[in-house]
Amino acid sequence: MRILTYFSMPAEFRVYDLEAAEIAGLLCTTIQGVEPRLLVEHVGSTSVPGCGGKGIIDLAVLYPEGRLTRARTVLDGLGFQKQSGPEPFPEDRPMRVGCVEHQGRPFRIHAHVIALDSEEHGELVCSEKHFVAIQH
Repeated sequence: MRILTYFSMPAEFRVYDLEAAEIAGLLCTTIQGVEPRLLVEHVGSTSVPGCGGKGIIDLAVLYPEGRLTRARTVLDGLGFQKQSGPEPFPEDRPMRVGCVEHQGRPFRIHAHVIALDSEEHGELVCSEKHFVAIQH
């Protein structure tokens, strides 16, 4: 899977897209294929069946203690780019961005690099479960 240059565009609501979930699965497999010690989860609105949102594929790239540098290196090596803009995430809790093309359509990606079992990881899991429960 080739990671292309990320591009910004104005935020707008998009209906749920099943292809985003398929692409997220391929991305998770690709990243973990390079570094099996990373746990990669599809999170955010594109991970919730039937939920609309900004249409950006969010990934939580979870690294075990002491592996932050390796996680960043793996994503950079795959072609993800450092987040730019006025308020990028710091490098001790980075986000990498990229884009993939699938059947002629671009899909933007935000890869959030988060410590496994951290407070942020716990909050992310709880909020995802809560959101899914509300949807049903």
